[in-house]
Amino acid sequence: MIMRMSVLRKTEYDGYTVYVMQFGFIFQYLFADKKGRNIYQDHIEMKPRLVDRLKYKFGITDSPYSEEDLEASEQIVLSGAIKTIDALKNID
Repeated sequence: MIMRMSVLRKTEYDGYTVYVMQFGFIFQYLFADKKGRNIYQDHIEMKPRLVDRLKYKFGITDSPYSEEDLEASEQIVLSGAIKTIDALKNID
């Protein structure tokens, strides 16, 4: 099975470019520090309900996630990126 990685959102926060991506059941953020020497990432796994996975597998729906589930997952991951960036600012 080939998994496709999608960039769900590219956004700026305090001078950092943050990418929110999704592949399979994984939602991930990724950003580089301002000097470009370090890359930071973290991820969560959000499994859709079994019935939604089956509908997707059989081509009944275009995605195993509802719009609300996608938005919630993006927001969770993005808030993690923001907390990491804020923590990095306090280290410098």
